[in-house]
Amino acid sequence: MTDFETALDPRFTMYAGDIAADKKAVEGVPTAIDLAVDHLKDLLRRNAFDSNAGMYHALNRIGQLLDMRKRLTGEHKNVEYLLFDDGESSLYVAGFIGDAAGVFDAQGRPLLVCDVVAGSIREQEVKRMVILNARGEPVLSQEWLDQHDAVFVQDFSAAGVRWANHHPGCTVRSGGCLKDYHTAQNRQRRQEKRGCGR
Repeated sequence: MTDFETALDPRFTMYAGDIAADKKAVEGVPTAIDLAVDHLKDLLRRNAFDSNAGMYHALNRIGQLLDMRKRLTGEHKNVEYLLFDDGESSLYVAGFIGDAAGVFDAQGRPLLVCDVVAGSIREQEVKRMVILNARGEPVLSQEWLDQHDAVFVQDFSAAGVRWANHHPGCTVRSGGCLKDYHTAQNRQRRQEKRGCGR
């Protein structure tokens, strides 16, 4: 047996009662995990951690919770985020991809984190990505969007992060909590193996 999930194989009807009892026992757990993930996302959006280590720990914890959820439900669910870095003192989560940003384009469409809008500045079209600042508010305010007649042009899947880099010297990169968690787990296992080989 390579995994705890193989112990009760659903193909065998004699295990049906045990499988039903197992499902009932963990019924509310995915919902509790979702609530914990939402709470951590809210803290990260508001830049509520005192250190970069705390921020990375929270992102990793989200990955751990998503991994637990996947093991319970079989559903693959990831939380992707943007990380803003000015190279000096400001490093924060600039939003979670696909979350509501709380602003609308000039046509009334609700914008999501990582949507790209096109607006007019001095009769020239400019494209900008919807990201959040360190307080969890959209960098492109509703006033800016209205003033420049900004309209949605593409979502993150088509755009990548290139439109997110509004400020010279600053970078915005994307990451995924579940992938980060698995990378950290693999790194830890390799370190443990090296430690045992001494």
